[in-house]
Amino acid sequence: WTWAYVVAVFAIILQITVEAYTANARSEGYFFNAPFVVATMTFAASFMGLLATAGFAGDAAARDVQVRMHPLLYTSPLGTGTFLAGRFFAALALNAFILLAAPIALVVSMFLPGIPKDLIGPVRPGDYVEAYLLFALPNAFIATALLFSAAALSRRAIAGYLGAVVMFFITVFVWLHVAAKLGNWALAKLADPLALTV
Repeated sequence: WTWAYVVAVFAIILQITVEAYTANARSEGYFFNAPFVVATMTFAASFMGLLATAGFAGDAAARDVQVRMHPLLYTSPLGTGTFLAGRFFAALALNAFILLAAPIALVVSMFLPGIPKDLIGPVRPGDYVEAYLLFALPNAFIATALLFSAAALSRRAIAGYLGAVVMFFITVFVWLHVAAKLGNWALAKLADPLALTV
């Protein structure tokens, strides 16, 4: 499933970037590979990656309990906290790996034949690295931590998926209602778990 998620994130980000930003770059007067585009699409990948995060985190946290193998694993010399921390960091590493598909898709999109060369600005690798480090990795950590905790505490992998749905709707609600409609941007920035409002 890891490679399927990588391919899916790559294809979706590539498609959205080409469809949305080719015309917008010309009409709005910015480059197709502007830092704004890189940051926006990197965030979009982490937002769409909630499904993969829920799968990895929920399964990593609750699989042993669900198959009733945990008494055997928890009696090993390895402590429960260490065991769960290892599982958490494995889920986080998979999530971070999947989100690498976004910057790769953004780089590949510049070389597609349908993109006018006059819309391509200077290529700065730092823009891609910064967007990944400032948007993708923090969102991956927060989402993995929350969904892993929900699954570990409830001992059910489905709690990870339910947590992902709740995170999605809280993020959208805070952005659309608290920030845009009520105009309370300061509160929205604090309440948004995935930093969409920011």
